[in-house]
Amino acid sequence: MQLTFLGKSTQGGGSPILYATDRDTYVVQGWTVPGHEASVEIPMRLLEYLEANTTLAAVLHTTDHGVCRVRGSGERRPGAGADGHSRSRDVHRSRQGSRR
Repeated sequence: MQLTFLGKSTQGGGSPILYATDRDTYVVQGWTVPGHEASVEIPMRLLEYLEANTTLAAVLHTTDHGVCRVRGSGERRPGAGADGHSRSRDVHRSRQGSRR
């Protein structure tokens, strides 16, 4: 899988990161969510780095302080989560006007 760095959002003690893949998905690295192994939390402003005319094909659960929870499939990026507080998830990419 080829990853293309799109952007990051540094916020005291962590750097949520967004990548595009060559498999029509995004890899979203964010903070762990205790009790929700398939989810990560990211700042809403990280979504500004999505490619033009695309969105995450996932339900976003908004929490407090401009943070949302994203659910995706397993760990994808080597080294992500090494600090015990972050992990990455693979999330399908949806293009405007398409249905997934």
